[in-house]
Formats: sequence, structure tokens, C-alpha cells
Amino acid sequence: MQELIAAWPDLWKARPISVRSPLPPEAVVAHLDKVEDDERVVVGHVSLVRVRLLAQRPSRRVLRNPWRPVLRGRIVPTPGGSRLVGSFAWLSGVRVATAAWLVAVLAFLAVGFATAVGQSLGTVLVLITPGIVLAAAGLLLIGFAARAGRRDETFLREWLRRRLSAS
Repeated sequence: MQELIAAWPDLWKARPISVRSPLPPEAVVAHLDKVEDDERVVVGHVSLVRVRLLAQRPSRRVLRNPWRPVLRGRIVPTPGGSRLVGSFAWLSGVRVATAAWLVAVLAFLAVGFATAVGQSLGTVLVLITPGIVLAAAGLLLIGFAARAGRRDETFLREWLRRRLSAS
């Protein structure tokens, strides 16, 4: 539980990635465009201009995790081949929706606390408990989903290193 709370601020940040490959950019696109059967499936779009990939478990294709990090990047030619440069982050819509949810929960709690001033303990608990339960449930849901997404990110980082080092 403590590590979920400690990881919260880091969830909002983009985490960079840079993978060097001896392959020319066109070969990198070809290597990343083929998906192998692994413990996870890599899906997305790969071109010379833009790379957008994510990893997901085959069993979870129906149940989506919106807090799964997505790789956004590009393939840059280098003298010895090419380099995939980008970052992993939540989609911007997920960031906005999560922030809006946090603001709504905080507002709900603030109104509950403001209304509860001068009330009996029973009234205070009735006014505040739903907000606390909603906040705790949401934070746990997002925390666990984000943690599962981090495992997908770790898999994708290793998958990219393996694919791009192949000749």
C-alpha cells in the first residue's frame, strides 16, 4: 500500500526511452511491425515518422486498462544505424480524466467537511464517509491499474531492446 501511495506523483511523469539499433530506420520499422506471440501482445502504429506502441496481455484484450503507459516516439537515423527515441506516459485523456476525478473527490470532501462543522459526530460521519470511501477506492483502483501498466511498460522496454538489437 505504501509503495502505491509513494508512486502516485511518478505516475504523472513521462519516462524517456532511447534504444540504439544497428539497423537502418526502414529495417527498424519492419522489425517492430511484426508482432511475436509472447506473454504480452504489442500493438500500435510504427512508421518512419511516428511510433506509438503499448503492450497488453492477450487475455486482457477485452478488458482495457486506461492507465497503461503508451510509448510515443520516433525513429531517428544515426551514423551506425538508428535510434528509437520517445517516452512512456498515460494518454492525455486519461491524465485529464484522472485529474478531474481527483478534483471532484476533493471538492466532495471539502463540501462534506464544511457542512459538517458544528454538527454531531453521527452527522459528520454520514457526510464525510462516502467521500473517503470514494477517494480510497479510486486511489486504489488507479494505483493497482497503474502498477499493472508499469509491468507492461517494463515488458515493452525489454521487447524493444531485443527486437532492435536483432540483425
